[in-house]
Amino acid sequence: MSEAAIEVQRIAPLSSVQAGERGWRAAGVPASGPMDDFSHAVANVLVGNRRTAAGLELGFGYSEIVFGEATLIALAGARVDARCNGERVPAWRPLLIAAGSTLAVGPASAGRFAYVAVAGGIASEAWLGCQSATVHGTGPRALKARDRLDFHPSRLPRAFGNSVPTRGAPARIGTWWADAEGLIDIFGQAPLRLIAGTHQSLLSERNALFGRDFRLAASANRMAALLEGASVALKEHAPLISEHVVPGTVQCLPSGQPVVLLREAGVSGGYPRIAHLASIDLARFAQRPPGSVIRFEPISVDTAQWLWRWRQQRIARLAIAAAARLGP
Repeated sequence: MSEAAIEVQRIAPLSSVQAGERGWRAAGVPASGPMDDFSHAVANVLVGNRRTAAGLELGFGYSEIVFGEATLIALAGARVDARCNGERVPAWRPLLIAAGSTLAVGPASAGRFAYVAVAGGIASEAWLGCQSATVHGTGPRALKARDRLDFHPSRLPRAFGNSVPTRGAPARIGTWWADAEGLIDIFGQAPLRLIAGTHQSLLSERNALFGRDFRLAASANRMAALLEGASVALKEHAPLISEHVVPGTVQCLPSGQPVVLLREAGVSGGYPRIAHLASIDLARFAQRPPGSVIRFEPISVDTAQWLWRWRQQRIARLAIAAAARLGP
């Protein structure tokens, strides 16, 4: 393999390269992008990347990748057993790894998706100006064993002494970290917050989504997640025309089961749009594995927008602090 490349030895299902959202929804193209955009962004800024740089999104399972060149990486997202050259390494902090290093990531013990950022970003195929894979449609595909991904070589940071670890050496662990795991509620204990949808008035009971438990169906993927449990009753209504939907839209199927649209959802749909997941909670929802108990509580548009701005500001402050630590 070439020096600045990653060789995929084993890979978990639903794993892919993800960057930012694809900006072609007006033309009918799903946005794609990382399921947990917060963890993806944090991993990136820890290694000095812009927050939407292309990185690895690892699904539930075992993954093993080999780095051809010494580089700086960071893991974030689901709680996993990660080992570099056989030695356990932590998430949420930068790691300087040697050329030829093998990173092994086991199935999550909490959460669902893990993220690996590489300093400089991954140089993978782009489609419509975006590197994010669309696992269930047109565009860059999901990762599979024996894939090879180039990455942009970058100067090793001053924070690690400007020296290159010898081949096979343990990873050097940064002395600083992001205190961010709590923001994705990795154990799924807090309710998820919903904004009233355009068709909320069609619910027979206005608060039908609150005060009850749903369970995330095993069929949940990057397109949508069905919620199992007691059905949600709708009033009699005329057929709806197909209207705009986005990731986070909660629709009600004819069976009465709610479904939450996710990153690879289409751009329109004809089912009632009974609610919308607050954008800050999309990452938290993405980290809930199939079988999880899902509870909801209401939130106003103003509060949801305030929380979104607060989270963006937190990432920006972390990026500034990490850049200062890493040095020029």
